[in-house]
Amino acid sequence: MKYLSVRFAVLVGALGILNPMSRAEPTVEEMEGKLLEMQTQMMEMQNQMEALHAQLVAMQERKTEVAATESSAPPAPVPATTAATAPASTSKYPLKFYGKVKVDGIYDSNTLGTDEFILFVPQDADGQSQVSFTARETRLGFSIGGPTMGDWRTTAKIESDFYGSALSGGSGSLRIRLAYVDLTNGKTAVRVGQDWLPISTLNPSTTNFTIMAYNGNLWNRIPQVTVRQKFSENVTGLVSAYRFRDGEDTEHGLETDLLMPWVAAGLRFHGDPFGTGKKASVAINGAFRSGEVEGESVTPSLVSAEFDLPWRAVSLKGEVYYGEGLGAEYLHRGGAFNLNGKPIRTSGGFLQLGIRVADPVRLNFGYGLDNPRDEDLVADEFYRKSTTLFGNAYYDLTSDLMVVVEGSQVKTTWSDGTKDGFRFQSSLIFVW
Repeated sequence: MKYLSVRFAVLVGALGILNPMSRAEPTVEEMEGKLLEMQTQMMEMQNQMEALHAQLVAMQERKTEVAATESSAPPAPVPATTAATAPASTSKYPLKFYGKVKVDGIYDSNTLGTDEFILFVPQDADGQSQVSFTARETRLGFSIGGPTMGDWRTTAKIESDFYGSALSGGSGSLRIRLAYVDLTNGKTAVRVGQDWLPISTLNPSTTNFTIMAYNGNLWNRIPQVTVRQKFSENVTGLVSAYRFRDGEDTEHGLETDLLMPWVAAGLRFHGDPFGTGKKASVAINGAFRSGEVEGESVTPSLVSAEFDLPWRAVSLKGEVYYGEGLGAEYLHRGGAFNLNGKPIRTSGGFLQLGIRVADPVRLNFGYGLDNPRDEDLVADEFYRKSTTLFGNAYYDLTSDLMVVVEGSQVKTTWSDGTKDGFRFQSSLIFVW
């Protein structure tokens, strides 16, 4: 179309030239010369236009070839995400994502409570050995930086694992481990939400998921309101109120009316008495609550002490306690009240020796027991005593990847005798 337009313009121009020439009445020779000149110019213009047309066709062909080549070529590799190129968090506040992958292989010589973790040896354990694999202790968590309110700074944490309800060992629902908000102002800190038990906070270094519960270690993760006050560089105190939902108070079908939460107080002394750069601590704690069971007034209570003494390559830590009416809040379910509704008194604790053999190798040896009063037990609503003896070795493959092997001997005494069992457990742990 463009080619025809140019030719039409040339023709019109030629006619324009011819028109005045006719008015001047040129000679025949002059007219023939002019026509010859115009014909020559038109041929040159036609040649130029044909050359331009050929160039346009060639460019179109090259464009088609490039498009076909790009569509058949493999996609270019996406550059790896680095700290510099990583997308920023879309959260309103600073957010840190962390977690742990833990895979366990377990052999039990007898039933020890559940397939995955140790509670105690049941009274009806039949001595049947079993093997289990699980990855349900894998964790996911978020640490969140919150807003400030005057001199108060807020942060929060949410953490979960896969020990919620499960239909099989290869599955597990997410459940809350931790979910709390911290408010901090200088030496005062307030924590509201679900966190570890605020007193009796030390745990033995066992790879077993229940961390020697029912065998000398009182612990749980529980909804609470806890206020901590730092009195000096070496002394910190706390007061706390905590409890589970009302239904957790019911044991053995008893009628319970325990509206009051547990109220606790503790004092912790910490420092570096050995000059090794490792913080040692000693703490004393107490807690109580009141209510009614089977129409009778009860006052469950607890006193405990704990210590953690690291010294160069060796460390010693432990806990002792005496209490009555200790139930779900201390992972001591079934051991709060007897069949008559009276609080069950119990005492116990644990002791652990830790040794760092070399940089990648750590050894731990521990013993724990829980010893309810026989006279407080009416029948077999709870065991008479349960103990655990364990030893393990941690081998650090890297700073975040480790292998653990552990052996545990559990003995549980009932009214008709003692049941025991041995567990061998190996774990691969990746912390990120």
